[in-house]
Amino acid sequence: MLISFFKNNDSWIWIALYGLLLFHPFFIVSLPIPDTQQSGSYFYHLVINFIQSFLPWQNQQILIFTALSIGTAIIFNHYVQRLFFVKKTILPGIAFLLVLNLCMPYIYWHPSFLALIFVTLGVRAVFIMYNSKGVSPVFDVGMLLGVASLFFLPSSMLLFLIPISVAVVRIFNFKELLVSLLGIILPFYLSISFFYLTDQLPFFYKWAQEPFLNISVQYTPALFIKGLLFLLVLLLAIPLVLLKYLRYIIQHRKYVTIMFWILVLAFITVGIFIGHWQECTMLFIIPTSFFLAYVLYESPNIWIAEAIHFIFLIAILLFNYGVVQ
Repeated sequence: MLISFFKNNDSWIWIALYGLLLFHPFFIVSLPIPDTQQSGSYFYHLVINFIQSFLPWQNQQILIFTALSIGTAIIFNHYVQRLFFVKKTILPGIAFLLVLNLCMPYIYWHPSFLALIFVTLGVRAVFIMYNSKGVSPVFDVGMLLGVASLFFLPSSMLLFLIPISVAVVRIFNFKELLVSLLGIILPFYLSISFFYLTDQLPFFYKWAQEPFLNISVQYTPALFIKGLLFLLVLLLAIPLVLLKYLRYIIQHRKYVTIMFWILVLAFITVGIFIGHWQECTMLFIIPTSFFLAYVLYESPNIWIAEAIHFIFLIAILLFNYGVVQ
């Protein structure tokens, strides 16, 4: 069956093929880039305008989005399977694509999607901190999460992950905290300097206020089902992870603790930016993907894992084809 195959396979090609399976409905329904001319950061508009200028057809835009999603899933799979699982597997990448599709179409070419790419790289840098010396990884975490915040301001809540990581992954060091602060400040300093020199500071202020403005959300059956699937993953995974927590080596305990903190910060972010909670679900993708992969990998009965995967796969294809809205 599929889960058994994914569990014992380590080729990224299967992640790419699985991603094409999940995203191919959008080529049929021709999902357009959302109209965000009155919102989004300056850098987000640079990316979108570039894509729309050189790739005017919707299928081309969907193809690039799919490629970026698959690439991010491969990066996620690389560090999660190496740090959390006994043998090489592509289940983390598969789980990432499943959870990412649960957030569609809310994050399709939305600023939160571009932020997700940098958040994924930032979390990878957090895990690198454990076995590396020097302050370079700490600086990288601050800079990557800072860049993510410039695309999607609510992701700035993950900046609190930096002092948490320094305290959990390493022995707390004030010097490293200052270095991470420099990494955070650098992209914001360059951005504000650019806006100031080009007389566009009002645009920057307007962008910073957007996440605090409430927008109307249409609650649909699909939205409720997706919420239930997220809840199912957490209810199945968290007890299983906690049950085996004390059996892990110290290094793995630290990594699992970081995942729990990302989940907590995601809930806090949704509570603060409640008017944009659909887009803020992006912050749940990394921890939920880890928990889903853990359930599929560690399930005591392979048929339970196959059933969970089948439910997710069928539900996502129905959502993506527009059968359930």
